[in-house]
Amino acid sequence: MIADANGQATVTHGASTWTLPQVRSGSGARYAANGVSVWNKGNEVSFDDGKVKRTCTAAAAPALAGSSWRLVEIQSSEDRIGTARPDDPAKYTLALGVDGRAVLRLNCNRGTGPWSSTPTGTDSGSFSLGPLAVTKALCPPPSLDDRIARDSQYIRSYLLRNGRLYLNLMADAGTYIWEIVDSSR
Repeated sequence: MIADANGQATVTHGASTWTLPQVRSGSGARYAANGVSVWNKGNEVSFDDGKVKRTCTAAAAPALAGSSWRLVEIQSSEDRIGTARPDDPAKYTLALGVDGRAVLRLNCNRGTGPWSSTPTGTDSGSFSLGPLAVTKALCPPPSLDDRIARDSQYIRSYLLRNGRLYLNLMADAGTYIWEIVDSSR
C-alpha cells in the first residue's frame, strides 16, 4: 500500500492493483471503493477484497526500534519561516520503542503515541508518528512543543545519516533533525 498526499492509496494484491480514496474511519486510516478495503493503524494493515481477508503487522525498522533521539533543529522549506532550534535540545526527546510506541519529551510536556516505519533502503523509508496524546502544560517561551505535536501527524519519511534522524514532513513542508542520544549506535 502506498498512500499519497491526495488522500488516496494504491494497493496491489496478486495481479490486481486498486487506487482507493480515503474514507472516514474511527481510528487509523481507511481506504475503500467497489468492495475493496484497506485499513491501517500503527504498524497493522488489514486488506479485504470480498474474496481474501488479510491482516499484517509490519515490524519497525531495526535501526530505529529501541533508539532515543534529541532535537537538533527544524528546517522549514519556506524561507520566511527558516530554521528553528531548541534553546535546550535535552528538552525535546523522542524514544522509539520496540513495541511500536513513541515517547516524547516536549519541553515541559510529555507525549506518547504509535509509530511505524517501513525501510525502502538501508538508511531510509516511510515513517509515521501518532496520533499523539500530549499533556497541555503551559511551557515558558520559547517552546516548540505545540509545533512538534501538530506536525507529527504529517511526518511521512525518514533518513538516517551520520548519527542523525531526518524526519520529513509531507509535501516538502520541512524536516525535523534529531541526533542519537546513545552514541554507541
